[in-house]
Amino acid sequence: MPSGSGLEFCLWKYVLVWLMGAGFFLLLNPLAACLINRIWAEENERFSGAGDKGGPSRDKPGRRHCRMFKGKFSLRPLAMGFLGGLTALLCAAYGGFAGGISGLWLMLFFGLLAVAAVVDQETMEIPDCLPMAVGLLSVAAMAGEPNLLLQISLGERLSGLFSVSVPMLLLALAVPGAFGGGDIKLMAACGMFLGWKLNLLALFFAVMAGGLWGIWLLARGKAGRKDFFAFGPFLCMGMAAAVFWGDALLGWYCRAFLP
Repeated sequence: MPSGSGLEFCLWKYVLVWLMGAGFFLLLNPLAACLINRIWAEENERFSGAGDKGGPSRDKPGRRHCRMFKGKFSLRPLAMGFLGGLTALLCAAYGGFAGGISGLWLMLFFGLLAVAAVVDQETMEIPDCLPMAVGLLSVAAMAGEPNLLLQISLGERLSGLFSVSVPMLLLALAVPGAFGGGDIKLMAACGMFLGWKLNLLALFFAVMAGGLWGIWLLARGKAGRKDFFAFGPFLCMGMAAAVFWGDALLGWYCRAFLP
């Protein structure tokens, strides 16, 4: 049993990691706000270019403005800070509190995913710069720690490029509107980071969570059968679940259902 000083040190270590993660995610808020406002500005320009004298209305996608830095109270910064602190604790525990580099790579990865989730939730779009940033991070991670990060080989990472993105693309071509282009590009980039196994598992978690959310919206009358909602946040949550609990879930499934 740790002594009083040892226990106090452990508590301060957790608090410090949480504060660092919360601060990092809070610093990402301006990036998310800029991307949101840029997308809405582009949509406003498209409406204006099409001769829409009335501008964006409540039924058009360019109608809102980002509340992050408009002087209005928003819970998003608080939610981002809390999520960042929680993510930092999970990443630190995964990579080891003694300075494991894997935890740092994961923190950067989930920071980009948090921005993608916020932007997609607000605009129903994931700008190309975010999948590109995830792809560059994946290349940097492979160069800096080719086999240690998540214990995923180079072959699994290259397979991850196509394991989810290609089926999503084919489904989107067969069923227009099934997935957005940003979702497909994000999963391709994340496949390089996670490898094909975790990427497939992330899609499974995302489909399950998104399906439950859609059922809830229908049951509450908040959406119709032909309405759409942002799927990017569910993809990001699915990737977090796959990284932190995927191995445990796969192990339980194999023990329970496979001979």
